[in-house]
Amino acid sequence: PEARAAVACITPIRGQIGLVSEKLVDHVVRGPGAYVAPMGEGSVIGATMEPGERSVTPDAARCDAMLAAAWKVLGQAPRPLTIDWRAGVRGTTPDGLPIAGQVAPGLHVALGPRRNGWLLGPLVSAVVADATEGRPVAEPALHPSRFL
Repeated sequence: PEARAAVACITPIRGQIGLVSEKLVDHVVRGPGAYVAPMGEGSVIGATMEPGERSVTPDAARCDAMLAAAWKVLGQAPRPLTIDWRAGVRGTTPDGLPIAGQVAPGLHVALGPRRNGWLLGPLVSAVVADATEGRPVAEPALHPSRFL
């Protein structure tokens, strides 16, 4: 029951991003509704956070809005670009922090990392490692019991 309850509190959040074949910037530029960053030989235009959305098909209207915001951020007039729009879905918890820890004897979870969850990867892995090895948990605030 605890494992099912932990999983049930995870909700989807879709993110969309555009990979541009052309180098638009040399450093990250942020503004309302978009950012533009260098990536390899090109650039990336990002990004949305759409709670409750599960589709991995890019939404053309949102992509157009993000592109318009990117042109404003860049202070440039719109021009044709080759953009590979992508969408992905991540899990999130009600408080936006991951769930990490034991939910049942022998069952440990690491769920709901959200958009910047990779930043918390070292902490989440330490919490799960500590729990599985019987050590005091590094960060009890991530424990699944906060939602159970």
